[in-house]
Amino acid sequence: LKSIDDLHDENKYDIINLSYVLQHLENPEKILANLKKKLTDRGIIIIKVPDDSFKFCYPDPEDLLHKIFNLYESQIMVNQNITKNTDRYIGKKVYSYLNNKFKNIKLFYSVSDTIGKTLEQKIQMFDSSIAYRSADNKNNIPDKIKNEMNNLLDKLRNQFKKEEFYYTMTVLYYIANK
Repeated sequence: LKSIDDLHDENKYDIINLSYVLQHLENPEKILANLKKKLTDRGIIIIKVPDDSFKFCYPDPEDLLHKIFNLYESQIMVNQNITKNTDRYIGKKVYSYLNNKFKNIKLFYSVSDTIGKTLEQKIQMFDSSIAYRSADNKNNIPDKIKNEMNNLLDKLRNQFKKEEFYYTMTVLYYIANK
């Protein structure tokens, strides 16, 4: 296992696995072109990415989900070094990044939703897929923005507790050959 920054040696790899990495890189298309050079002739690349456009909830009369996404992207994410280049909608773009560079591109996906889940499982899904957008413990974020985000997150968390509330999310997996 190596960091993407540690691949400057002459070694070639049979498998390169990027799990929730590509969306944080400043120029993912360029990185993929460089990683292709690091694969053996029969090497494969595996890419796991989120895509917020595949997240959906109902009912959401206040459009809380999109308000959270918009506030996070415009006021929080861009002000943190670790997320300032993050593309939360990269999932649909990966195919075009791989196309003409790699062969045998395959797309797989995993769908998770709240149907049949216990209250604890629903809250766990909320925490892992939405609540991390909280501005608490983040630098360079005004208290007004922190409070607004916490208010939106609290409202949506309460929606998750309702029996009739539905939420779904999809994670995309790409596999391609050199």
